[in-house]
Amino acid sequence: MPRLFHLPGSAGSKVPDENLWLQYGFCACVQWAMRSWLLVVVLGGCGFDLRLAAATGDAALDGEGLPISDGSPGTEPVAAFVCPTDAALRACYAFENTTSDGSSSNNDAVATSASYATGRDGSGKALVTTAGTISVGNTTSLDIAAFTIKLWIRANVLPTGGARAGLVDSGGRFRLFVQSDGALRCAITGGTDLTSGTNVVDANAWRRVACTFTGTQMRIYVDGTMVASSNVASTIPTTGGGMVIGHNNPSGENFNGAIDELQLWSSIVAP
Repeated sequence: MPRLFHLPGSAGSKVPDENLWLQYGFCACVQWAMRSWLLVVVLGGCGFDLRLAAATGDAALDGEGLPISDGSPGTEPVAAFVCPTDAALRACYAFENTTSDGSSSNNDAVATSASYATGRDGSGKALVTTAGTISVGNTTSLDIAAFTIKLWIRANVLPTGGARAGLVDSGGRFRLFVQSDGALRCAITGGTDLTSGTNVVDANAWRRVACTFTGTQMRIYVDGTMVASSNVASTIPTTGGGMVIGHNNPSGENFNGAIDELQLWSSIVAP
């Protein structure tokens, strides 16, 4: 017995005001046109996926007038990045044409020759770190016993000839680097030093990279997947020369690319 579904128009959406009725049978695929609109219902198994798409090429909307993905890369809606409100967040940078810190620690960075490119979400901004320096002063908020460093990176090119490029470097405390073979290296001064396998970072692609340290275990992640782990206890020194972003501390070994949505936590959070 066919089932009947009713999809009304809604104020503020692109759905026509007229009610749309569609009658379909089990495990059927129906395409129906009304004016400039296509209503596509894809049925399978015990459920269905209902989508509205404008024939004019506008973004697809769901039944509530919200954007939906068409399944192709880059079409998934991306929410604007907002720094969380949490005392464990010691530094947070959205890099929307500024190097101001969005955490309660007020660890604003000072940049020389700062420039910005399109951010990882395709609409916001990201900090270009190919040249110049981006530095944060030495504050007690950087004295932490555990950490999560997480950020988005996009390399124009990887370092060459065995060189490395700095992502985050707190001098005498902790550091995260990209190596010429596409490996990530996370280290604590005088303590745990962990390097991932090669080719976990590539050029011309956004990657979400992270390093976590509990005090007894260090882990490196790429796009949410753990790529290296070490069970070596260390103590992070409580003195160090501030922190720099996108190069070695205090200068040099710049990361040739862009960095976005950088967060430093004094706790372990999702990478």
